[in-house]
Amino acid sequence: VRGCLIESMTFKQDVGSNAGQMTIDSTFFTAYPPVEEANAVVVDTTDTGTPYSIFALTSAQITLASEHLVCSAWEITISRSLERNGSQDYASYLPFSVGQTAGWEVTGSVTVKADDNTYDLTSVLQGASAGVALSIAGTGFTMSCPDVMIDAAAIDNGGSALSVTIPFRAFAANTTSSVIDITAT
Repeated sequence: VRGCLIESMTFKQDVGSNAGQMTIDSTFFTAYPPVEEANAVVVDTTDTGTPYSIFALTSAQITLASEHLVCSAWEITISRSLERNGSQDYASYLPFSVGQTAGWEVTGSVTVKADDNTYDLTSVLQGASAGVALSIAGTGFTMSCPDVMIDAAAIDNGGSALSVTIPFRAFAANTTSSVIDITAT
C-alpha cells in the first residue's frame, strides 16, 4: 500500500497464549486510496530464526525500580497520531502531506507474581511522584523504558497464586532522552 505508515505497534508475551511467543500487532495508516492489481505473491523464504519466548525470561531479567519480578505476561504499545494534510487537487485527492500531530505515546502493563519484591514496590505502585526504570530482557532482546509512571496497579487473587497487574506510561525525562529502547539480535 502506497504511503503506508505504522500508527500503533504492540509487543506482547503471555505464558497463556501463543505458547509464550512474542506477538507484534500493528495498525497502519495511509492517506492514499488503494490501488488494485493482480496478485503476484512470491514464495516466502523459510524463517530460520528462533522466536522470542516469555519462557526465556527469568526473574532477574524483569526489573521495575531495580526490583526483580517474576512475570507471567507483559505488553508495550507504541503509538502516535497521524493526519492527512489537505489535497493537491480535486481529481485524485492526493494529500499534500501526512503529519504527526502529537508525540509518541508508550504505554503498557506487566503482570507479575505478588511476592516480597512487589511488596517492596508499594510506594511506586501507589503513585510515586518520580519515574522509575522498567526493563524486560530475554534471550536476544531487551526493551527498556528509563522513566515510567504507574497508572493503577491491581491485585488479582482469583487464581492459584496472587498476581499484580501493573499498567504504566513511559515518558522522556527531557528533550534529549529516549522514551523506550529496543534491542534485538
